[in-house]
Amino acid sequence: MQDPRAYSTALGGLIALAAALGIGRFVYTPILPPMMQALGLGQAAAGMIASANFLGYLLGALLAAWPRLPGSRRVWLLGCLLLSAATTAAMGGAATMAPFLLLRFVGGGTSAVVRSSSCLASVTWVCSCARLACASPSTCCAWLANDCAFFSEAARSRVSIVATI
Repeated sequence: MQDPRAYSTALGGLIALAAALGIGRFVYTPILPPMMQALGLGQAAAGMIASANFLGYLLGALLAAWPRLPGSRRVWLLGCLLLSAATTAAMGGAATMAPFLLLRFVGGGTSAVVRSSSCLASVTWVCSCARLACASPSTCCAWLANDCAFFSEAARSRVSIVATI
């Protein structure tokens, strides 16, 4: 019988990704034109705000891939989920460039940490389950690890170790 925690882990990862990436990262695209019009922002200003988000995402991905990340990865995941929600909500109150740049930078960073952390948690859990619906645990874990683009070498090594057990 399959461990019921596998379903809750998968669902938790799905919800975390939907919240951080679906809302925290991609909600910006459809609200950009009305935001530009309401605040009188030009294309250059909108591009700067988007660039701040991309830079935050890059640095967040590098932070999440750092093998010596202090503290629990679960705490990082939950903290970044909360911070992603807070930065998204705070965008409604920003009226000048400085807050927009800061909020989009932090929002980008938090969404990258959530993506990486939730992928790692899900892959580690699935690979540690005794009964997998794959041909072999190593095949399944390799497929899942490759699907999560921001694994560090340390994370890939952990997945490989678990797959061989």
